[in-house]
This record gives sequence, C-alpha cells and structure tokens, in this order.
Amino acid sequence: MKIIKQLILPALALLLIAACSKKKTAEPFELVKGDVAAGITAGTPVDSVFTLFNRLGLKLKKVMYFTYAVPYPLSKADSLNAYLNTKPYIDSIHWKANVHYDYVRQQVIFSQWLFDMDSTAQQDWLLTLDQLKFTDLNDSLKSVFLQVPEGTELYWVTELQKYSIIRWAEVNHINRRSLE
Repeated sequence: MKIIKQLILPALALLLIAACSKKKTAEPFELVKGDVAAGITAGTPVDSVFTLFNRLGLKLKKVMYFTYAVPYPLSKADSLNAYLNTKPYIDSIHWKANVHYDYVRQQVIFSQWLFDMDSTAQQDWLLTLDQLKFTDLNDSLKSVFLQVPEGTELYWVTELQKYSIIRWAEVNHINRRSLE
C-alpha cells in the first residue's frame, strides 16, 4: 500500500500540473470588449463602407488599406503629405500621411489608416478624395475596426456577414501567445 501511495501521489501531482498548464494555453485570446473587425469585399468604394456602417449606427474606429492612385508626380509627395496631415483622422502620434511611389504598381499611391471616422470626418475625406483626384485602386485588402456596444460583439459578427460588402467579420482579440 505504501508503494502505491508513493507512485500515485506524484502521478496525481503531475496530472494536476499538466491540467493547469493546458487550461492556461487553451484560452490564448482575450476579447477586446466593444470591438469588431471586418474585411471589406474588393472593389467596394469607401463611401459605400461609410453608408453601411452609418445606417447600422456603428462607429468606424479605423478604416484600413484603402489604396488610392495619386495623379501627381512623386515630387509633389511632400506637399501632399503636409496637406493630408492637417486632417485629424490621418495625423496621429504613430501614423502620418504617406504618399509614395509603389514599385510593384509602378505608380504614386496613397494608402493610409483613417481613425475615428465620424460623419464629419467621412464627408471631409470624400471631399478630399474628390479635390485631390485620388482614385481607389480596388486591389488591396481592406478592413475596418468598429465600435459596438459591449456584450454585442458576437451579434454584430453574425449580423455583418449578411451584407455583400463584408468578406469576413470577427471579434477583435488580443493573442496572449504572441505576448509571451
């Protein structure tokens, strides 16, 4: 009996440690409350994106990867960037406007993240695109981060997938494994 106790107790301790370790790695993602990410179908113009999310009453926290052809020579990039950086939805601590030459496309382009796109910012951006004669290249992956009421993230993931301009939708999360 003493030998059995000597073998069983260490075995149980090892099983307990293994079970705790598995539980820690079984849930590597932490939900970012109130956030949903969505991919936008190729060819969807930014005004259609604005229209959909305004109609749904969702706040656009970030609009990403819309890429525009710039009808000006690269020598105008500095002045264009300076002008674009006057826009509060472009200029931020970490992101500045970046008109540049794209060697793959062999043309001058503008690809930028737009932040906190309320209706005023949306209208200004559409006017800016028109004034500068930027044209959407419709060839890049486009996505948005949305602010939704906390606790409704999964509802909105399902709801968004009903719209043809949405390629995918998912809750936003922090990957704990990448932080280790």
